[in-house]
Amino acid sequence: MPQKDSVIWASCCDFETAQALKREVCIASPDCMAKSCEYINREVHDAVDQAGRILIKMIEILGMTRLEPLWNLKLFIESVPLPFATIVCDKFLWWFNGILPKPLPAKLQALTQEFDHHMLMEFAEYTPGELEGLMSRLRKFQDSKPEGAVKFHVCADAHERSRATLFRFAVAPAFRTYCIGLGQQGLSIDYALPKNFTQYPELPAQYPVSRRLVYSHFGCNVYHEDYVFDNGIDAIEKVGGKLPAEHGHGTEYAAPADMQQRWRRSDPTNTMTSVIIKESWGAKLSCFRTVLPHASWTMRLVTRSEAHPTRRQGTMDAFVGYSRFAFAEARTSMRQSDVAKESQQPYSQLVAEDRMITIQESQIRYAGAAIIALVGVYKYVGMVAAGSFDYAAIAANAAVAWGVFESGRQSI
Repeated sequence: MPQKDSVIWASCCDFETAQALKREVCIASPDCMAKSCEYINREVHDAVDQAGRILIKMIEILGMTRLEPLWNLKLFIESVPLPFATIVCDKFLWWFNGILPKPLPAKLQALTQEFDHHMLMEFAEYTPGELEGLMSRLRKFQDSKPEGAVKFHVCADAHERSRATLFRFAVAPAFRTYCIGLGQQGLSIDYALPKNFTQYPELPAQYPVSRRLVYSHFGCNVYHEDYVFDNGIDAIEKVGGKLPAEHGHGTEYAAPADMQQRWRRSDPTNTMTSVIIKESWGAKLSCFRTVLPHASWTMRLVTRSEAHPTRRQGTMDAFVGYSRFAFAEARTSMRQSDVAKESQQPYSQLVAEDRMITIQESQIRYAGAAIIALVGVYKYVGMVAAGSFDYAAIAANAAVAWGVFESGRQSI
């Protein structure tokens, strides 16, 4: 552990000067090197300032450990198969970003307005005199450049250090919010460059980029670039390329319409490719044929519990238990044919049918969650009519619906 350390924000007039600062100060000697050295350009600062203030404040208040459940909730909401679910959280972060103050302290904010290139460095003293040696190099480097070409600020307290560090940390997650807020498309890449280069690569003019965000682990020349493109620009298609090249269509890339049509012809029941192309045209009817007969029993159960208040307490537990029974019964009935046909069918067909059962089971759970939600609405309307509210029952109903829906999502 270092005996002491300092966090320094340095701003430079151009990229070449920032590179020279890294070589002549941060990594000039293997016996006296910066602990860390990060780089961002003006576009990165603007993106975090316009889209990352809420994230920075939440990390500052909650810490990373307590933030994780909220981040998982955001990912869950984005996975819900509803219109706008994938962007609603980032739209919220974008719309309400301005209610919070600037994320950087005033002195650092002034540097970001004056310069386009910035470095966040941490100097540590592992051996006596190391920290002062690094600071001496930095002051000597500043004096060797034209006046105003390099300015730096040593973070004086824990608040400044924390804000500077969190600002750099928020770059990657803020980029998604930034693109969604602007209504434009984004692309993120990373690469490494040789240690003796002086300028990062220029982009071909035929592929216009609206904004180019460059940030780097400067000490090891690992670069991240986030590109913001106007909608309608497709540089890959323009040169006859196709995405993806290796992993197929699925999580990030939707299958083109012509490919989906070919798959429909070769796989009419969507047994083999439902997850790949994010559709399920073959399993929908069978799902509801299995679940809907249980819906009438569910409504009778709720109606009776409303008619007899003493039964209300056990209604939800009974329904959840019955739902589990219904799911198990449906899965068992769908698997019965496998046992009878296993000796006659080839392995590939058995795999296809098992995949179909998994899809159907997931959709059964989706339908079950919808039924539970409808039961909750029914109970709420009854409470409004009666003029009394049981908030615990409403919360329990919502929690059960969420749990059943989540189990269906994870079963595929």
